[in-house]
Amino acid sequence: MLINLATLIATALGWGGLLWFRLPINLANFSPLSLIALHAGPPILTTLAVGMWRRTHSKRAAMAEAQRVAVEEEKHAAVRAAAQAEHAERMAQRRLSCDCRAVAGAGLVAQQEQVAGQLPEGEGIYWGVVEPEELADHSEPLPALMPYLEEALAALYQHSPAAIWMPHFICPPSDVSGEDLLQTVRKAARSAAAQVADDEVPATLVRFLPEAGHTTERYLGLFESDPGLPGAVVLGFDSPLVRQGESNEEAIFDEEDPAEREVRYWQGSPGQAVVALLLTAPWIEEHAAALRIEVIETGDGDAYTPYWERNHGSDSEAWFNRIPAAWRASLVDAPILAHLHRGGSRQSEQGVVRPLALAGFCLTALDRALVNAGLRDLPFGAESPTEPAVPLSETCRWLVHHAGGVERSGTRLAALGNALTYFGIDLHPIDEANNSVVQFGYVGRALPLLLSALAVTQAAQHGGAVCAEFPSSSEVAAWLALAPVKV
Repeated sequence: MLINLATLIATALGWGGLLWFRLPINLANFSPLSLIALHAGPPILTTLAVGMWRRTHSKRAAMAEAQRVAVEEEKHAAVRAAAQAEHAERMAQRRLSCDCRAVAGAGLVAQQEQVAGQLPEGEGIYWGVVEPEELADHSEPLPALMPYLEEALAALYQHSPAAIWMPHFICPPSDVSGEDLLQTVRKAARSAAAQVADDEVPATLVRFLPEAGHTTERYLGLFESDPGLPGAVVLGFDSPLVRQGESNEEAIFDEEDPAEREVRYWQGSPGQAVVALLLTAPWIEEHAAALRIEVIETGDGDAYTPYWERNHGSDSEAWFNRIPAAWRASLVDAPILAHLHRGGSRQSEQGVVRPLALAGFCLTALDRALVNAGLRDLPFGAESPTEPAVPLSETCRWLVHHAGGVERSGTRLAALGNALTYFGIDLHPIDEANNSVVQFGYVGRALPLLLSALAVTQAAQHGGAVCAEFPSSSEVAAWLALAPVKV
């Protein structure tokens, strides 16, 4: 407005001076109305022209700015969409889970009389608990565990005979040579398979379970490294009790070295365990119908059919084609006991975690485990987290851990209880928990699988279980086993 007024005044003064003092015009010849039009017309028209030009220029500038802003917003939207897609892909990878369809434990030495009666039972679950006096005398763990290897594998095969043809991944004692381990496991698998299947059983494919990562990371790594693998048998066995040999219990407490006594307080008395799990890939449940139809009906074609006319199938079907048609459905149709989710962990750079820091470590590990299990959302950017659809207290109904004996487990249990309370999980860390140290003692390298078996069976019974692990004095890990949602 002020610019238009200034333009009008400046134009009127300039035009008036030009009209009166420069142009050779006789103003006496004009009528009053013509004089007014002659003096006012050019300044007004000039002002209107300048105003219209400024308005057009402003509109063009506004349109250019709007286009620039739209382009910037489009770029920001594309960047945000790409970031959201990457976040969703990362979360999908974090929330990948595998299914446990059978659990078998054998040769377990109970440290308390009531332990055997407290173990969950059900379809696909087998527990074999023995008394110490029932154990045969052996000087090495492998011969002592051989009968229990056959027992556990036979129980697994009886529930799902297709497991006979699945690869076996073992977590064996560390002091036994690899060739002896492989021969022993193959022999036990052949003997157990002979009790179930009349078919000619091929040599069992035995491999070592990867050591990298925590318990469920090792399981999921099997299917991530081989996307076509439909299932696997994971087998863990060890016997610190056999390594210890015969000893006098009174002498243990009287002459035991203080350092050894401290280790026993944390790990428990020497025990033994053979644990086998039947795991299946996450995609089996979604494609069960297709696998059952395409593989079972077309897998056994005419031997004289030309190669180029055969149904070769996918990589997953190639695994299924190794299984006789009569047994394939036993893997696809075996009920799922629990989904095993990727866990979370926290490790200190120091040798020992102080009690206050331990509470924070448990909180962080459980937080990551809940996010990985899909029970808590990890918001994107500055978005606010949403409340879980189902209260965590209704999903996490049991705790499995190896926090230590009654003499040393107080600090760890207090830290776990604090983390559970923070997330609203109403669990008593003693009354509603399995402490493998108290129940079964120290089972050596079979500990991760024993904890897995306990978590799976408790999840199948209660709907969900939290497993807390303490791999070392400076590390805490947690993961969840959740029963399938009943529709």
